[in-house]
Amino acid sequence: MKEVKVLAITDNDRAYYQRFYTKHNVVGLLQEENETRIIVKMKQGYKGWTPTGCARDCGDHYIVARYSRYDSVDKKTLNITKDVEDR
Repeated sequence: MKEVKVLAITDNDRAYYQRFYTKHNVVGLLQEENETRIIVKMKQGYKGWTPTGCARDCGDHYIVARYSRYDSVDKKTLNITKDVEDR
């Protein structure tokens, strides 16, 4: 099982990544073994979707957009559920 950590993001990094995700707010980083993903949260008024390679904050879980599927990471336990719908 992959080890998952949620990391804080610096203000400079947040401002940099925010330029690329105009319909999302950049809120943190999700680290899995050797890969770190940006965690985004949808801005109000937009329909939920997760950009490829990112994780989206969905309240009690994160949706992780991999290149071939979506996974869910429970915020409390950090357990990963593979092959879920992005909603």
